[in-house]
Amino acid sequence: MSLTFTPSPWLIKQRGLDQQAVSFLNFYYASLQTVFALVDCTDDPIALKELAKQIELLEFNLQETWGFKKDKSMHRYWKLASKCQCPQMDNDERLGIENKIINPSCPMHGGVKEEEEEEEEALCEKKSKQSPFQDVLQAILIAGEDGKKATLTGDKTITIRNGLRDYKNGRVLLGCHILNWAIMGKITEVRHTLAKNITQKELEDDGYNSLKDMLKGLGQWYNGIDENSPVTIIRWQLI
Repeated sequence: MSLTFTPSPWLIKQRGLDQQAVSFLNFYYASLQTVFALVDCTDDPIALKELAKQIELLEFNLQETWGFKKDKSMHRYWKLASKCQCPQMDNDERLGIENKIINPSCPMHGGVKEEEEEEEEALCEKKSKQSPFQDVLQAILIAGEDGKKATLTGDKTITIRNGLRDYKNGRVLLGCHILNWAIMGKITEVRHTLAKNITQKELEDDGYNSLKDMLKGLGQWYNGIDENSPVTIIRWQLI
């Protein structure tokens, strides 16, 4: 299912939003579209539960940015995800009513106890009050069939990326939308350094024999990378 999310120009004008608010809306809608694409790519139950939380967080953020009251009963995107098995029409009819109709077998929303759901809702509420660019699900693109196989078997647990990337320890979705796969992992280490200071072990763990070999490999993706380029080294483990 392909969905497109964009802010309504009419509603922007009607709500009298300034350019900063519109920028936040564009960011949230783009993030929502990315999360829906990631849902399409995975059947991992842990990943799907995490993506469901991200959709809920983004719905709270959208309500606040539009200037509406943050109200879970008015959320409408959660049930549109392709792997959601909750009854859409029944929930459409209950818009504005607190309790949703959840299919216990739904891989995204089923099997969550009421107490856990209340805790998750409180956490989403807390996160939505933070900086708008915090707590958006981290993702790492793994290119190619070889990268896919090595990641899924647990043989690949590191990547070296050009530039200073804002990754942090915690959950991360690993995958590739082009090859239609994704799996949940946990970032265990993030290190920023210069390419020339990458250790031999880090090079070998990422499949390179030497710094020269790495620069040649990354040069396919990053123009102008050299030994003095800043890089980010990210390690993870599968969940």
